[in-house]
Amino acid sequence: NVELLNYVISDAVGEVEFNLAEASDSSGIIAHPLTKTVQKRVLPMRSLDSLLGERRVDVLKIDTEGNELKVLQGCQAVLRANPALRLIIEFNPKCLRAAGVEPEQLLDALLGLGYEIYFCHDRRRQLYRLDANDLSSWRSIITDLEYINLWCVPAAESLFVCYVSHSSKRQGAERSMLTLATELTEQGVYSHI
Repeated sequence: NVELLNYVISDAVGEVEFNLAEASDSSGIIAHPLTKTVQKRVLPMRSLDSLLGERRVDVLKIDTEGNELKVLQGCQAVLRANPALRLIIEFNPKCLRAAGVEPEQLLDALLGLGYEIYFCHDRRRQLYRLDANDLSSWRSIITDLEYINLWCVPAAESLFVCYVSHSSKRQGAERSMLTLATELTEQGVYSHI
């Protein structure tokens, strides 16, 4: 059962001017800094709290071209009702700044909500854990002109494991460790071998 709702999502209920960009995946409330706006439309806007209330949500994907912080601000009831909620959020420094938000503000807000943050680097096929003591550490992963997805897990449920082996061979003990690491990773434990 799927219900499709056609609203601009932010932190309020009403109407908002929406920028339709040359590249359709770059449309949003904020004019995308890397593509041309070809048309503006006034569209109905809702917060996730107004749409979902306290419904059960397991995973929430937010990709709003710079408006991610306001979407988070508009889903506080959803977050409270779903303490195990996982978030996938696009992290685009250039779009965030176009919205008047410093990238570190988004990261700080997520930490304040009790999330552990991982950067999902598609090309490298790597997860990088955010150093909560250095919010600018994202700069060692991507540049200001790139974007990346954040995987946000409630800190109380986040487990990060490092495995160390006595050898680099792939025999009995080493195979057993690889099997354990693979099975734990499939269950949401983030592992480095």
